[in-house]
Amino acid sequence: MPGGIALAVFAAGTVVWNSLCASYGQRHVPAGLLGRVGAAQRMVGLLAAPVGAALAGLAASAYGTVPVAGAAAGTFALVTLAAWRTLRA
Repeated sequence: MPGGIALAVFAAGTVVWNSLCASYGQRHVPAGLLGRVGAAQRMVGLLAAPVGAALAGLAASAYGTVPVAGAAAGTFALVTLAAWRTLRA
C-alpha cells in the first residue's frame, strides 16, 4: 500500500513537472528551436536516469533504502516547489 501511494504521488508530480517545463519552453524558446530544445531536454533526462539510479543504489547499500527514499522524496518536493515558483512567473 505505501508503495502504491508513493507511486501515485510520484506520477502526479511528474505530470505537474512535465506540464510546467512544456509551458515554460513554449513561452520562452523561439518557435524554430522548440524541437531541438525539447529533444535535448529528453536526452539529458534519459541519460541522467541511469546515473541517478546507480548513485541511489550505492547510497542505499551504504545507508539503507529508507533514508535514501526519504532523501529522494524530499529532494523531489523541494525541486518541484522551486520550479513551480520560478516557472509560474
